[in-house]
Amino acid sequence: MLGDGHSSRSREMLAVYIMALLCIMCLVDAAWAQSSRDSNGKRDQKSLKMAPTNPLKGSSAGSSPSSSKPERGSGDLTLSKAVVPEKYVLGPGDQLKINLWGEYDSFEEYTVSAEGKVSIPTIGQLKFKGLTLAEAEVLLKSEVEKYYRNVKSGISLTSLRSFVVPVLGAVKQPGNYKATLDKQVSDLIETAGGVLPGGSQRHIQILQDGKVRMTSDLTAFLRRGKIEANPYLRDGDAIYVPPVRGDFITIFDDGAGLGEENVVVLPIMYELMEGQRFSSIVSDLGGVNPAWDKENIYIIRQVHESEDPQRISVNLPQSVIRPDDSKDIIMQGGDQLFFPVDLRRPYLNGRGEVISAKKDKRRSH
Repeated sequence: MLGDGHSSRSREMLAVYIMALLCIMCLVDAAWAQSSRDSNGKRDQKSLKMAPTNPLKGSSAGSSPSSSKPERGSGDLTLSKAVVPEKYVLGPGDQLKINLWGEYDSFEEYTVSAEGKVSIPTIGQLKFKGLTLAEAEVLLKSEVEKYYRNVKSGISLTSLRSFVVPVLGAVKQPGNYKATLDKQVSDLIETAGGVLPGGSQRHIQILQDGKVRMTSDLTAFLRRGKIEANPYLRDGDAIYVPPVRGDFITIFDDGAGLGEENVVVLPIMYELMEGQRFSSIVSDLGGVNPAWDKENIYIIRQVHESEDPQRISVNLPQSVIRPDDSKDIIMQGGDQLFFPVDLRRPYLNGRGEVISAKKDKRRSH
């Protein structure tokens, strides 16, 4: 009996000890949680220099933040790299990711409203319309510094706004097409099916409010890579492809595609600019072709209908290699320009292969 009583008291004491231990653990957890909350509260009070009088708790129409939280300081880099921050002008419909990080974190997405504004909780409305992406970042930084210490900011462009551009004139499929600010004239022309045979690639008009804002020369862009000849589009632009208003020349380039298999070389109908010289044609063809017979390039020109055509020899070195305007012939409408290949010697093609023009059975003179 004594043994049983002693055993019973031991079990009771063990149960008391276990209950006491559990109570202590609960108290420790509660104290730690309260300490964490107090620490976070003090941190927020420290980082907030002053609260706005009427902080916006929501967002205005067209400026709705999302709850997604990307990595700190990160954004949609694909679109951010596709545009130049110093040149891209923000407007209604642009989607932005505004990141704040440091002693206060916020990662939210916004759409620029119809009024060109974005509403950010605890900061207020910021007008971004008309600012470049780089200028908007400067404005955001200055506003953040008014309310927060030790908080950095950044803006990423996650989606470009779209607008409608009418494409009119000598294109295969005239109509209205959607565009964004990273689109160039060539993109919309291609979407519209390309320029018709009777249309001009050199005098394409970009209209704004019924007036010509600038012109585009797609021949210079495609053949010489002149970026400025293929401008970017803006809201309110319209594209008009006029009929050819200048003259054409016909180019017979026997060196084009030489050494390539299954290549059919056709004459090039080239739209001539007023006063354009021979050296400019060579530039548009990609420069001097090593396969050309440089001593036998010539022009066939019909001066008078009653007379036989003239054969005019071209001095390639003095026109292109060592430019001399007196030797650089001004081209005329109806000219036929011939670039024969040198049959006397082999040359290296673009792949570094040795090609003999004699063995090219596609050409004969």
